[in-house]
Amino acid sequence: HTISFGSLATKQVGDAAFSLTATSSSGLTVTYTSSDLNVATVSGSTVTIVGAGTTVIRASQAGSSSWNAATEVEQTLTVLPRTVLLISGATVNGKEYDGNRTANVDFSMAELDGVSGGHDVQLVSDSAVGTYDSASAGVGKSVSVTGLSLSGADAGRYEIGPALLLTGTIEPKGLGVSGLVVNKRGYEGSGEVRAPLDWSGHVLSGKVEGDEVYVQTPDGEGKYEDGLVGTNKAVTWWNRDPVLGGGAASNY
Repeated sequence: HTISFGSLATKQVGDAAFSLTATSSSGLTVTYTSSDLNVATVSGSTVTIVGAGTTVIRASQAGSSSWNAATEVEQTLTVLPRTVLLISGATVNGKEYDGNRTANVDFSMAELDGVSGGHDVQLVSDSAVGTYDSASAGVGKSVSVTGLSLSGADAGRYEIGPALLLTGTIEPKGLGVSGLVVNKRGYEGSGEVRAPLDWSGHVLSGKVEGDEVYVQTPDGEGKYEDGLVGTNKAVTWWNRDPVLGGGAASNY
């Protein structure tokens, strides 16, 4: 007796299990084996896809008291890998320097590129974690995003890379200064508005804990609103800002 076992359609990782339909001319039950269990397994007549690659599905019929064993028939099953999707539209919200590498990623306009028409696949970003390449202030810094996944009825046919690469900006952090004293001076003409400052007791506020930053050249100047004589006159910053020093100065 003989076995009739037609060719097998190409499958893709994520496809549902399917049934084999070989028959024997004797009417006896046909059994099956898979040559590569990393590609597909067979239980009874049901094939379960495991991974990408090729495997040989062998149909056998051992015979009976009335029939000799049939000649085995082999068919190759090809399983394609999952389709890799690209993510577009995700952006990094810039932040002020805070001493850590955490990045805030906005997925409100994110889209999956490469999904076949009619397939149900969505991007899941609830567990996404964005991380800057360093905590230092800078523009166009590399940001890696992990923790993304896919959902939907056809999600098993697709995959995304282990990390999404974006760019973002960490702005220098502004510092406050207190303890400055405006030194008293005499009238120098109505056009002279400089206000000499005493920095000896100044204190910087707003530094990230552990950062080394200080006023290296305390020569920032203040100015009066006018050069006229007066008391309790308002003083604002003028044309020279203090120069910062320390290992973390570039972040401020």
